[in-house]
Amino acid sequence: MIDRIVQWTVKYRHSTFIRVVARTLVLLFPLALIGSIAKVLSLTLLNADGFLYNLLVIDRWCNQAVIQIAQNCLSGITAVTMGMIGLLSSYGAAKYTAMHYHRDFQAAGLAGIITMGLMAYRFNRGGMAVSFDWRLLGYRFLLINLLVGFIVGQFFHWLGTPMAKANNADHVIAVRQRSYSTIKPLMVSLLMGIVIDIALNIASAYSFFNGVSSSFQSQFHGSVAVLMKLLFSLISTFLGWVGLHGVFGMNWQNETSQMAANLSYVLAHGGHWHVPYPYLSSSLYNVYCRFGGDGIILALMIALLVVDHSKGTKRLAAWSIPPLFFNVDQVAMFGIPVILNPLYLLPMLLIPLINLFLAMTAIYLQLVPPIAFPILTGTPGPLMAFMGTAGYPTALIFSLLLLLADVVMYLPFVRLAVAVEKRIQLIDKREAER
Repeated sequence: MIDRIVQWTVKYRHSTFIRVVARTLVLLFPLALIGSIAKVLSLTLLNADGFLYNLLVIDRWCNQAVIQIAQNCLSGITAVTMGMIGLLSSYGAAKYTAMHYHRDFQAAGLAGIITMGLMAYRFNRGGMAVSFDWRLLGYRFLLINLLVGFIVGQFFHWLGTPMAKANNADHVIAVRQRSYSTIKPLMVSLLMGIVIDIALNIASAYSFFNGVSSSFQSQFHGSVAVLMKLLFSLISTFLGWVGLHGVFGMNWQNETSQMAANLSYVLAHGGHWHVPYPYLSSSLYNVYCRFGGDGIILALMIALLVVDHSKGTKRLAAWSIPPLFFNVDQVAMFGIPVILNPLYLLPMLLIPLINLFLAMTAIYLQLVPPIAFPILTGTPGPLMAFMGTAGYPTALIFSLLLLLADVVMYLPFVRLAVAVEKRIQLIDKREAER
């Protein structure tokens, strides 16, 4: 069984696109780490609605001007790392694709950035200011940026010329000759970018994507059927796995009226058990199905730490677990990596479904009260139910048991992944020695 999985995984990982993605994720891991740390500090420690801000009572002993300056600095770091990591992934994907085919990878990387930037450009009919759809250049649309970079790299493969191997390849004459050979693939890349940009501008002018997103999410919020909640959980987790993180997330803001009704009932009657909306999708999913992010990545990292005692895994866990504890999963998504990793797809899809079903069952049996109170930003996943029920101990116990069960369910998949990884490394080492 493992031999078949190894053979399939080796074939999968040796495909050009997946090899390019793996190298790009490794390249961007330091940025994901720095951006994640800045995001955690900004949202939880320096935000008035943050968990650590209120826990440590920051406003009582720290000057507001200092807090604001620190908040601005951290927000800036987050914006130029996680906010532009998609654009940088276009550079990495184009670079490594061109490098795979022995083409000018430096020019390909620059072409990837320019093409993706052109796609994100928005026409401004009212003034001279340059306008971009920055969402397209960030972490949320990572897959699109990777695909654009890969396609640009293929243009250099098809239309470019092999790089010179002479020692004077960086001489001004050689550089000029290289620049001439990049004109065709660069022009084709820009042509692709402008065609897509026109289509996106038309769609933006008619609010096409916003309408589709709102219509889609409205089908899954509130007191909808259990199967609909399960389906949305599958879609949200799968999109995160392919690199479209949070495109159709279950946002608290979409159910503010229902949450307000639940809170009003609790304050008026002094009990949680008969609130009008006990099974809100956003509450159930965010509280019980996102320990460390979509796919319950915190449980995956703990399971990986249990199975693999190597120095590299311990170092990765030391950097990843603190952000995961506050539900920031970018470090693990890049570091394990999780994105487009077939060995983790099945548990990432199934375990949140099991959590969702168990949480709804516990609420129905009145073992755990429904979520009725607002939850501070950055509240650790295992504590969210405890905070959202105003301190019910059974909610905390249930969350901790749920996390433990998630770790146990991840263990066989992690053992398989570690075994496959070791065999793949052995195969790669043998091939390198030949």
